[in-house]
Amino acid sequence: VGIDVTALSVFGGALGVGIGLGLQRIASNYVSGLIILLERSVRPGDSIRIGTLAGSITAIRTRYSVLRASDGVEIIVPNEFLTSQTVHNVTTGGRLRHATRLQIAYGCDPEQVIGILLGAIRANPQVLADPAPTARVTGFGAAGLEFEFAFHVSEPSPGGNVGSDVNRAVYMALRAAGLEIKAA
Repeated sequence: VGIDVTALSVFGGALGVGIGLGLQRIASNYVSGLIILLERSVRPGDSIRIGTLAGSITAIRTRYSVLRASDGVEIIVPNEFLTSQTVHNVTTGGRLRHATRLQIAYGCDPEQVIGILLGAIRANPQVLADPAPTARVTGFGAAGLEFEFAFHVSEPSPGGNVGSDVNRAVYMALRAAGLEIKAA
């Protein structure tokens, strides 16, 4: 026929390598899925963070997992990400931990700020009393003292975004006390 068989074998080899590399990722996701399902390191209902992605796991399949973000968007995450990257599981015993950092201008009274933070957090009826909410000074920033406050809610939290509600209450309480929040 006049076709050089060497050219066909090189083309066939390149095609085989390409398919093999493509299947490697698929096989990796299946193996990762089996590991996740057997180890149960994360479970449906857990709230997790992987890099910039955050949400609640709604399903774990053999090749991928479904993550529902706080805005309701579902994200399909290859299982390889759950085994090869750092996963922050913020669900502990049916409770979800919320933590926020902020910076208050120097000259503030740290005890007053901590009291305001705890008062605003405890005012929300969906915040759990056990474990108790916390507020603490975490460091000295460029423009003020750095604080972190944290609290737990039932997972899933009924009726809205408790984190947003608490953050708004904290902002209003700090503003009413005449305290200035600085950019971190």
